[in-house]
Amino acid sequence: MSPSGAKCTTQEMSLTASSDKTNEPVRLASQTKNMASYDNLPLYKATFDLAVYFEKIVKHFDRYHRFTLGQDLRNQSRLIAKQVMRIHQTRNKADANELLAQLEELKLIIRLSKEAKAFHNTNSYGYASELLANICRQAEGWHSHAQKV
Repeated sequence: MSPSGAKCTTQEMSLTASSDKTNEPVRLASQTKNMASYDNLPLYKATFDLAVYFEKIVKHFDRYHRFTLGQDLRNQSRLIAKQVMRIHQTRNKADANELLAQLEELKLIIRLSKEAKAFHNTNSYGYASELLANICRQAEGWHSHAQKV
């Protein structure tokens, strides 16, 4: 019995198998079904890749930029990945508009980071820009599809 007094069903208690070699997180069986619906989306994969990339490169920013621009890059990229997941689950047109606005904010932060010389090399900025351009193209496709429906 859970601390709140509610009984957990066996379905909620069962965990999916996880291998130590793959480093995949252990999830509840009920979560696995919902995750599969957006986990394979190209737009979600791209936003997730961008969030992971920012987590890696922000470590190389100097202290001042790491805790200002770097934190903004990390937070905004995670927010965008969550927004893609939300749009896929709800199919809400307003969420699609919000995604485009969030992408524009991330473009601004990336450009500010470049101008402030926060990126440790120009290849980091170029790669981040390519990833973001790909995400923007896909998001605009989602937006135009949402407007037609």
